Amino acid sequence: NNFNGVNFMNMGHKTGVRESFEPTNDLFIEIDYDGYHPRLIADLVDFSFEDKGVHNTLAEIYFDTDNVTDEQYKKSKEITFQQIYGGIRKEYTNHPFFKKAQEYIDLNWELFNANGYVETSLGKKIRKEHHPDITPQRLFNYLIQATETETNMDVVFKLTKYLRRGNKKTKLCLYVYDSFLIDYSHEDGVDTLLEIKQLISEKFPVKMKKGTNYNTLEPFGKK
Repeated sequence: NNFNGVNFMNMGHKTGVRESFEPTNDLFIEIDYDGYHPRLIADLVDFSFEDKGVHNTLAEIYFDTDNVTDEQYKKSKEITFQQIYGGIRKEYTNHPFFKKAQEYIDLNWELFNANGYVETSLGKKIRKEHHPDITPQRLFNYLIQATETETNMDVVFKLTKYLRRGNKKTKLCLYVYDSFLIDYSHEDGVDTLLEIKQLISEKFPVKMKKGTNYNTLEPFGKK
C-alpha cells in the first residue's frame, strides 16, 4: 500500500485527498473482509463464527446481550483489537474462541523456545535469534500478520491470473491489508464482478463498496 512515497493506507477519509484518485475504467469497487483478523485467528484455531458476524458475536460476549446496539458494536471492535494485539483478558478466556486463541499463543511460544523458531502456514520461519526480546503476544501478532499477508498474496495471485487470462480491462489497483480495490470496466460485464467477488470471498465473507473516486465509496444499494 506504499508507492512512490505515498502510503495509501494512511490517507485520511475526511481530508478530501482521496478524491484525486480516479479509476482508469468506470468505477472503483472496494471488496473488504468482514472482521478479517478475528476470522484469520478463528481459521488457525479451528473455530467458526456464527452467521451474525464477527463483531456482533463478540459484542454479545463482551456486553452479555442478544441485542447489540450500534455503540456496543463499535466498542466491540475496539475491545477485540486490544485483545488481539495487547493480550486476551482473563474474563473472556472461558469462551471457546478466546480459549482456543490463548492455547494457540501458548503452544507457539513453547515451540518457539524449544525449537528456536516457529513457522507460518507457508513455511516462513520466525527465528528466536532474530527476536531475542520477543514476548508470547508479539509472536502471536507476527504470526497473524504473516498469515494475513500469505493469504492475501494467494488471492492477489489468483485474481491477477483470472483477469489476465480473460483479457479483462478490469484490474486490481490497490491492496490494503483487508481490502482489494478494483478498477472495474462495464465492458467486462457483471459476471466478471461476481466472479471476482467469489474468488476473494472463497474463505471469508466480504462487503462491497463502489464509487467514481477513492473518496466516494458507498455500499452497494445506495444511490
